[in-house]
Amino acid sequence: MVRAAHTLADLMFLQNAIGKGSFLNHYPGESAVMEVVESLPSADCWARYAAVVDAEQTKFPTRKS
Repeated sequence: MVRAAHTLADLMFLQNAIGKGSFLNHYPGESAVMEVVESLPSADCWARYAAVVDAEQTKFPTRKS
């Protein structure tokens, strides 16, 4: 489920990443930030600072009891 609040937050994080010269990890199932970016005239510039992450490929360590 994509949430508008996550999209807005990701836009702010992406703007900050551009200013710092870093990048944003974008999880498509959580945010529609790339859809918003793609609609901009400067989409190519913004998209350089976003790394799309495939959540299915991402493995997080499990906590052992």
